[in-house]
Amino acid sequence: MIKIQLVNPQIHEGYQSSLRNGIYPPLNLAILARHLKNNISDIDVEILDCEIYEQLLIELQLDADIVGISCNIMTYKPALRIAQAAYSKGAKVILGGPFPSSMPEIILKNNHFIDAIICDDGEDALLQYVKGAIHSSIHNLAYRNGKEIVKNQSVKTNISKLVIPDYSSLQLHEYFHNFNDRYGKFKPFTSSLAFYSRKGCQWRDITKGGCVFCMIPHFGVVTKQYDHVWQEINYFNKTHGVDYFWDVCDNFIEDEKWIDGFIKAKPENLNIGFQIYGRPNNINHNIVKKLKLLNVYEVFIGAESGDNKILANSKKGIKTEHTLKAIELLANEGINVIVSFVIGLPGETYESLDKTIRFAKDISKFNNVTETSTGLMLAIPGSNAFKQLLRIPYMRTKYNSDNFDLEELRFDWAKHFTNVDNCDLEKAQEFITNLFPINNIFMQKELAVAPYC
Repeated sequence: MIKIQLVNPQIHEGYQSSLRNGIYPPLNLAILARHLKNNISDIDVEILDCEIYEQLLIELQLDADIVGISCNIMTYKPALRIAQAAYSKGAKVILGGPFPSSMPEIILKNNHFIDAIICDDGEDALLQYVKGAIHSSIHNLAYRNGKEIVKNQSVKTNISKLVIPDYSSLQLHEYFHNFNDRYGKFKPFTSSLAFYSRKGCQWRDITKGGCVFCMIPHFGVVTKQYDHVWQEINYFNKTHGVDYFWDVCDNFIEDEKWIDGFIKAKPENLNIGFQIYGRPNNINHNIVKKLKLLNVYEVFIGAESGDNKILANSKKGIKTEHTLKAIELLANEGINVIVSFVIGLPGETYESLDKTIRFAKDISKFNNVTETSTGLMLAIPGSNAFKQLLRIPYMRTKYNSDNFDLEELRFDWAKHFTNVDNCDLEKAQEFITNLFPINNIFMQKELAVAPYC
C-alpha cells in the first residue's frame, strides 16, 4: 500500500492569521484525498493541518511515500521546512498552490528537496504522479529533466466529475468548536464548511488579469452542476450537522441563470445558511431577492477604496456608489455584509486615504456590516501589481527568487507606487479594522494587531 500525506502549512512566523484560521478544514486537500481514493484502491491518504496542530508535531508525523504540500505566499517558508523534513525521511515531495504555481522553475532550481510542482488544478496531475506516470505525460506538472526544468501544458480539471471531499483523517469537531468559539456570538449557526460552486472569474478574464492584486494564475470559468453542489451540502448537513456553508468561488452572483437553476434544484427540508463572495456592481434588487430565497446570511464585498480614481487604477471595475447601493439592498433583506479594504493601492495619496477612511466610517453605520478584512497592499507574485514592480530594473533583480522578505516587498510597493508614508498606511489599516464589530486581519505584524472583540 502506498501512503500519501497532504499538508496544510502554518502561516509565516511573525504574522497573525485571519479569524478563519482553524475554522475551515483544507477543502483543496480534502478534494485531492477523495480523488486519489476513488481512483487507486491500494492507498492510504492522510491530511495534516498546521492550523489545528503545531507544525513541529506534524513534521514528526511525516512517514509517507509521497508528501504533497499546498501553500500560498504567507505559508511558503513553513512549507519549505515541511518539505525538507519529508525529504530527509525519504519521501518524494511535491508542492502545489498559488505561490508555487507562480514561479515553479525558480522554486525547483533553488530547492533540490522538492521533486515536482503542480501548477493550477491538481486533481488529475497528483493522481497521475502517484500512479507513477512518466513526468512528461502529466499535465500541469513542473519537474526536473536532468539539468533542465520542464513545465508541462496546463489543462483544467472537469470539476463536475469531482465528488464529496474526504475529511475522514481530520477531526471536524475541532473546526466546529473553533467556529463557535469565534463566531458563536455573531452568527446563528453551529458549524461551517467551505465548498465551491465554480472556478474562475469573468472579470479576470475580461481584463486579462483582473484586480491589480489578484494573483490567481488561471483563466476561464468552469461551473459545477447544481445537483453535485447540493449533494455535497446535503451530505455534510445530514452526516455532520453542518448548517452554514461558505462558497469560496470568486463571484457567486456573476451568473444569474445558474442561481435560478440552483434555487430550483434545492432539496426540500434543508435548513442551512450561506456565505458568498459578490462583486458589488453585480448586486441588484433581483439578485438580492434570490439570495434571500437561498438563505444567504452574509455576502463578502470587495470595497477596497473610498476613492474612485484609486479603484480605476486598481482595475476593480467598480465605484464607491456600487458598494453603498449593494450594502443598502442587502440590508433591506436582512443580509449581512463583510467588506474588504486594501490600503496602499496604486496611486494612493493622503487625500485618497482620507476618502477611504471616511468611506469606511459611512459603511460602518450600516447595521448589516459587521466585519472587515482590511489589509496592506502586497504585490504577490502572479499579480499585475508584482509585474508592475518588476518593471523597475533593480526590483527585477531583487525579487528574482522564491525567498524574499514579505515586509520588504510591501515596503517597496508602498515606496514606488504610493505617496503615503508606510507608518500612515499601517495606522489607516488599524483604524478601519477597529470600526467594525469583528476584526479579520491579514498581513499585519502581530505586535501591531489590535485584539478582536
